[in-house]
Amino acid sequence: MTDGINPAAIYDGTTYTQITHVNAPSAPKYASPYKNHMFLCGDPSEPQNLYFSAPVAETDFSPATGAGVINVGFEIVQIKTFRDSLYI
Repeated sequence: MTDGINPAAIYDGTTYTQITHVNAPSAPKYASPYKNHMFLCGDPSEPQNLYFSAPVAETDFSPATGAGVINVGFEIVQIKTFRDSLYI
């Protein structure tokens, strides 16, 4: 769940978990799972950055475990997975 004001969150049907990792965006607007990673973007303070989690760990944004951030060079207005691609 994202809203552009609060940290992203994951709800599995019983547990609500906020993504508050120090390297994760603080207020993303958009989220999309893709190839075992969680992609977050649209943070008002960094609208050009696309963050991705560590493989198979949607709350871990540590670079040491495979997470990272990509500056795409323009403001991201949406992300969406379709078939075998992530569209930005």
